[in-house]
Amino acid sequence: MNLLFECTHALVYARKRVKALFWQWYHLRYCLASNVRFIDRKSVKFNDHAVISINPKSSVEIGKAFVVNSGPESGIGVTMSKISVGPEATLKIGDFTGISSTTILVKNSVVIGNHVNIGGGQFYK
Repeated sequence: MNLLFECTHALVYARKRVKALFWQWYHLRYCLASNVRFIDRKSVKFNDHAVISINPKSSVEIGKAFVVNSGPESGIGVTMSKISVGPEATLKIGDFTGISSTTILVKNSVVIGNHVNIGGGQFYK
């Protein structure tokens, strides 16, 4: 019984790890195909599936250690993170910045500085 539990646990962990590696690879490849400039691509992390739409005529620069948390396992909220950059728009994200369950829609220009954390969700009192 204990061996069955351990095998099941190992398979669940392996599935989550493969899923995480896939979305990391997928988002980085999409960003590179959309001419996104990374300061340090190896330090950028996408956790789970995010919706990213970048117009080829836009300008996007992402700093080092940028983290995107998305979906119900992101720790805050249950919605997916979304980044949409329109034509002729500019998005610049600084170093050590993170978003969780957040939507960023750029029509002209958005600059997010260094050491900024943006989280989704709502608080009602």
